Amino acid sequence: MSLYCLKIQYAPDAIAAITKSASNREDAARTAIESVGGKLHGFYGIFGDPDGFHVMLIGETPSNTEYLATVVSAVLGGAISNIRTNALYTADEMVGAANLINGAKVDYKPAK
Repeated sequence: MSLYCLKIQYAPDAIAAITKSASNREDAARTAIESVGGKLHGFYGIFGDPDGFHVMLIGETPSNTEYLATVVSAVLGGAISNIRTNALYTADEMVGAANLINGAKVDYKPAK
């Protein structure tokens, strides 16, 4: 599974619609992510972001393909004006990478 941190900036019309309807967008995000076999770990409103993002969520999908399908569907819906994605890794994944490095499993030679 691939783990992501996604920041979302809503379009002004979307903010108006969310406010008017008192819609819980966490439920919508959860439904979208679960529809592709993923899991929503957290959904948070944010303020004070220097780039103007409104929401940050942590989600997990089986691969980049499912992640892209979910995000592109949301963008095409018109509610999102800007997104930023960071791929995340766990401490166990870092230990696994260190074990590969220490076990000389990575065949890399620097330029000379």
